[in-house]
Amino acid sequence: MKRSIAVTISAIIALIGSVLPLGSGVLTAIMVILLPSRPSLGPQPIGAALFGALVMVLPGAWGIATGIGLLLLKGWARISIIVFASLLALCVFGAPMMLLIPFPPTPGADASLMSGIRIGMAVFYLVLAGIGIWWLVLFTRPSVKLQFSGGVPVADEGGRPLSISLIAWLLLLSAVFIPFGLIAGMPTIFLGFVVSGWGARLVYASYLIAFVYLGIGLLRLRPISRTLTIYYSIFAIANAAFFYVRPGHEARMAELMNASSSFFHLPQPPMALPMLPIFAASAVVLGAQIYFLVTRKRAFYPPPAPSPSL
Repeated sequence: MKRSIAVTISAIIALIGSVLPLGSGVLTAIMVILLPSRPSLGPQPIGAALFGALVMVLPGAWGIATGIGLLLLKGWARISIIVFASLLALCVFGAPMMLLIPFPPTPGADASLMSGIRIGMAVFYLVLAGIGIWWLVLFTRPSVKLQFSGGVPVADEGGRPLSISLIAWLLLLSAVFIPFGLIAGMPTIFLGFVVSGWGARLVYASYLIAFVYLGIGLLRLRPISRTLTIYYSIFAIANAAFFYVRPGHEARMAELMNASSSFFHLPQPPMALPMLPIFAASAVVLGAQIYFLVTRKRAFYPPPAPSPSL
């Protein structure tokens, strides 16, 4: 079946948008590995730099593979771009963050210039979110689905709703980045407290096991995985709420940022991030996740096959 102009444009956008982070990640890794003074930096800054390079390389490689798959009208590429679009759509929360986060004071800086930078960053996030929402609408349209199935109408893969597939793949993608925090013991939060070292490793190990188990279970439509993912989502909301609601949340946020900076041997941040927009964004995303898991319950309990007539 012929590829539509919208799909072609989407593939080109995915390819162009993925080259920059992929190239930047590769260059960062090369510079860290080949830097003559690298041993004097210590293992944690080097690990942080390599992790930052990995964060750029993996999405870049994913985007390039997806763009090529879209041009070839591969079915997996349609699912991949939908997952990618879901992440981009979350950038809608980045726009108000850019407007609310106080910038560090810069002596001699023009106030109007700083405001312009702030607005420009907010617009950039809105553009990314707009592309994500466009892709979500485009690649879930029946006419576009037909392009990726050779013109043959297809139902949801294995009877699995698209929303469940998205939740499963987002859990598995999150699990990809957890091993760094697990190995390094990077500071994190748990039930309103900042934990680091072996306590943080225990938290990361629990998340890693849970995300892999739940993600695979959702893809296989296991009822127990659906139930446990709902429980995890409720826990995640409670975890963020404990951190925000308990008195002194601003001090705890500053403690988390300072602990992270000290861990990587970086300068102390000039201010703490505002917690309310972060908590609100997390609650909205997790609430949507619970909604789809509850309303798509029937997919986990297919009707029994009819008995053969005598």
